Amino acid sequence: MKKSDISDKKKRTAFQQRLIDLRKEKDLTGRQLAAALHVSRDSIVDWENDETRQPALDKLILLANYFGVSLDYMLGRSDCRSVDNEYIHQQLGLSDKAIDKLKLVTRQDKQLAESNKRNLARISDNGNVRPVLLPLHISTINFVLESRLFSNLIGTLAYFLQSDKFTNFLDGSFHKMTTNSLYPADENFIAGGSEIKIDGDTNKALAKNLLDVLLNRLSEEFTRQQDTKN
Repeated sequence: MKKSDISDKKKRTAFQQRLIDLRKEKDLTGRQLAAALHVSRDSIVDWENDETRQPALDKLILLANYFGVSLDYMLGRSDCRSVDNEYIHQQLGLSDKAIDKLKLVTRQDKQLAESNKRNLARISDNGNVRPVLLPLHISTINFVLESRLFSNLIGTLAYFLQSDKFTNFLDGSFHKMTTNSLYPADENFIAGGSEIKIDGDTNKALAKNLLDVLLNRLSEEFTRQQDTKN
């Protein structure tokens, strides 16, 4: 990135940067965006480059509706594109992309459920048409979230992903630690309390072992739940 680009970016308001980013996402020139919104090309240029020329409320609403985002997002007051996502973000702390990913999983589950119904209706007597297997994304997500092991699973996954950062944090004060003091989430995870070196590979391997233990426990918990339902 050129120095001039960096300095220009620093000068832009949150609204100007959002407008430029959203326009580029749609692969539009300023002229094309102006035509789509039925405004002048000069208006787009002013909105993107002159911080004193922010559009009036009706034009802000026009822009937000065109890009499918909320006014708060358009103005840079929120990192969530929709009002619904902003509410979920405030309640749970999930990012806009994480929320959209969960919504996508839900839509995919519904689409495959409908596909399964159509295939079931078309099954012939000789069994040439076979139904697809229904994915269990949503039920699996609900099971994991409801599990008593959920917080340990997330904590261990975070430790696995950030093991190098964790090592750097400890490196100034420690060269060795006991396994129990390293990750005391569950006293049954690691037998003993053996001494280990502080390094990224060891920490990552340890976290991987903890994840394997947790996944096995989740599997056992899921089996018990299914047996109870049946």
